[in-house]
Amino acid sequence: MCRKLRLLIIATMAIALAFAACGSPEGGPDVSPTVPSDASPAVPPSETAQAPDISVAPPGNEATVTAVNVGYGDAILIQLGGQSFLVDTGAKKAGDKLLRALAARDVERLNGVFLTHPHNDHIGGLKALAQRYEIGMVYAPAIALDMEKTDKLAADVGVSLQRLSAGDKVTADSGAVFEVLGPLELNGEDDNDNSLVLRLNAGGLIWLLTGDMQFAEEASLLRSGADLKADVLKVGNHGNPDATSDEFARAVSPRVAVISTSTAKDSDSANPRVISALGKADVYVTQDYTLGVWMTAKDGELEAVDLKPPEADIPISLSIDKTSQTATLVSETDADLSGWFIWSEKGNELFVFPQGAYIRAGVPLVVACRGGRGDYIWDDKKVWSDKADEAGMLYTSGGAEAARSN
Repeated sequence: MCRKLRLLIIATMAIALAFAACGSPEGGPDVSPTVPSDASPAVPPSETAQAPDISVAPPGNEATVTAVNVGYGDAILIQLGGQSFLVDTGAKKAGDKLLRALAARDVERLNGVFLTHPHNDHIGGLKALAQRYEIGMVYAPAIALDMEKTDKLAADVGVSLQRLSAGDKVTADSGAVFEVLGPLELNGEDDNDNSLVLRLNAGGLIWLLTGDMQFAEEASLLRSGADLKADVLKVGNHGNPDATSDEFARAVSPRVAVISTSTAKDSDSANPRVISALGKADVYVTQDYTLGVWMTAKDGELEAVDLKPPEADIPISLSIDKTSQTATLVSETDADLSGWFIWSEKGNELFVFPQGAYIRAGVPLVVACRGGRGDYIWDDKKVWSDKADEAGMLYTSGGAEAARSN
């Protein structure tokens, strides 16, 4: 389903001055990404007639934001010039959905990954991300009930982690700034209310990204007098009724709102009360989109379309042998497999073909587990379950589904 919105915001001097006034408190650190990124050409969705033309990396007054359809979870891809940032990573089992969306947006590396709070539907995809992409820095809140979880996760994938407090800023090369608004105080009952809350000025729009913030953290931000007005709101806690109070919704008064959820998993999400509280905002729900809702902002003008993967055009098959723990590919034509990946449906394990990987027409190519024999070795002792039916999925470097095992 493809939906298109054209939003034109006339920026007044008063708004610009208001945003300038809400910078970090005196003494707050200005955190800069540590890994530069080359500009990457975009891969348009299949319905190119309706997709915004961003085949050239956007300059400082442009931004592309993709709310990825990771089911019940959060993953927001933000591309600013030649740099890519991710706010949350979805659940582990949605790793292939996340990787497909990033591949379709032609991401080559991630300059920063913000983990808003340590719940599995927000941090579970980090391992798969680290296998596929270089990550410059992981950011997490300085206030949390469970800091050990994100510390251990970042250490396990070999990425540095930096804690952020209200008032801190992360500045992209384009000049766009992620300003940390919260959390302001420790909530001792639920890490949802210790979520990182980020305010971003990019593409001539203000974006407010709220993690799983609920009523308690909303109230603390309202009491603080923080400027919460935003053009685009990533709705807190999947649009559940324990978040997005009427008072908070009025303070933000968004023109566009995005809810990341699967109502099949949580029937209370994308809740009618929440949607009603958002007033006249255009509301996008990620489950309604193929890979996610892809928004392009330039000078206050916003276009939103369905992000779709390109079509796979190489006739290729994938078969799994659970006894030998191998995956075998057979192609009808010669093909470059650089950046292609295999995903195990049950175990949620990932294998990425390295640069230069190649398959010859009619010649089987075998990916074996550690200790086995094959053309490539999957760095796991056992991937394929012999106790349950399990499919393997083969995806192209652009995120297209190339083959599925029987």
